[in-house]
Amino acid sequence: MRYTRYEYKKSGNIRFLITVLVVAILSIGGGLYISSVLFGNKEDTQSTGVIDSSKELSAKVQANSIVVLQCGFYSKRENADALVSSIKQYCYPFITEDNGNYRVIAGIFNEEDAIKKIQQFKDNGIEVSKTTLTLKADNNEDQKIIEICDGFLRIMSKFEEKDVNSIKTDDFKKWCISILGSEGEYGEKLKSIVDYVQSMPEEINKSNNSEEEYKFYNIIKE
Repeated sequence: MRYTRYEYKKSGNIRFLITVLVVAILSIGGGLYISSVLFGNKEDTQSTGVIDSSKELSAKVQANSIVVLQCGFYSKRENADALVSSIKQYCYPFITEDNGNYRVIAGIFNEEDAIKKIQQFKDNGIEVSKTTLTLKADNNEDQKIIEICDGFLRIMSKFEEKDVNSIKTDDFKKWCISILGSEGEYGEKLKSIVDYVQSMPEEINKSNNSEEEYKFYNIIKE
């Protein structure tokens, strides 16, 4: 995994046209389907505050990178704890230990959500640094890892919505198994990610979602 850190021809015309037309039709149809999946049951979400993870698993993977936002790095745990207390109204932070020091991670995001969160921190005078974890995309197994990571991030991003209090994970677990298919054995990293997903609680809420991000982060950062 690569880390990037920031401080702040004419002969085929007919065939080509047919291809473009088919892609356009599929794109429009896919967009309508995704919209219906993501927003069709909005009233139920608002009334119960509980959503199903299957609502977030229909969109195609957009990128092979994960953005980690860090708000502090301390030699003393109490200082890290103090920062967590001061920023948790804006995010779901967790602390990781690094050679006796403590990093305060504000969360892990896709690029689009990270940009929004960075702006929110800036608007509230909170210092933040951005590290991009670039996932390999060399083979089919790498692609499966990217898909599962993308699904996890999209599900966890729902906690940014004020009406979402918890998320059921059963469909996400089943979806991960379906991603594996029946192609035999897989590498240690993919196995670790899938094992983690299967160990997730039946329901994630705003009290334990930072703990789940912490576990996921420790697997994918290696």
